[in-house]
Amino acid sequence: MDQQPQEPTFMQRLANFGNVLTFFAQSVALTGEVFLHDRFGDRYFRFQAIGALIFMLFYAACWQGHDLTPLAGFFIAFMAMMILARIGVLYRRVRGTGDAIHSRYTGRPHLIRIFPRLDELKTKQGIEPFLMIFIGILTCGYNEPLAVYLFITGIAMRASVDLNESYQREKALNLTDAWIEQQQIAKRFRDLRGPF
Repeated sequence: MDQQPQEPTFMQRLANFGNVLTFFAQSVALTGEVFLHDRFGDRYFRFQAIGALIFMLFYAACWQGHDLTPLAGFFIAFMAMMILARIGVLYRRVRGTGDAIHSRYTGRPHLIRIFPRLDELKTKQGIEPFLMIFIGILTCGYNEPLAVYLFITGIAMRASVDLNESYQREKALNLTDAWIEQQQIAKRFRDLRGPF
């Protein structure tokens, strides 16, 4: 008896869409983060870097007939910064600095080194995306393809941080729920056993 493949549920489709959206946002955000961050996680430059390169190629193809020289310069600078960041990751691994950095860490903002009182999350969520969008606006008179790209990158940086925070909150809620359930089970177990 052959079974028909089951149609994915609405929730499965929604989860898949969320994963694609997160991957897209992280890939595009990476093109700005390499300029604004250092000390990336060991596994951060894997699929997002490939996604970033694919997006860059498709984006450039959309601007045929425009001067793409500044955009090409940005892409070359991105590749150079990505290689330097990857060398930094490998150097830390070989040197064994002992720093506990999450392997998918999006990097430490340079602004925090300059302004130590800045909060990392607020910097990544507000200041850096605004800075990227502002640079895009300033670039608009110089080169429209680059300006729009920087604008999109700023939006993607904000979306990436927001999506990651949402995911982390969901994980924390799940852990809290599990802890509460374990407390309830332990109480019920003690009640069932009764006094010794």
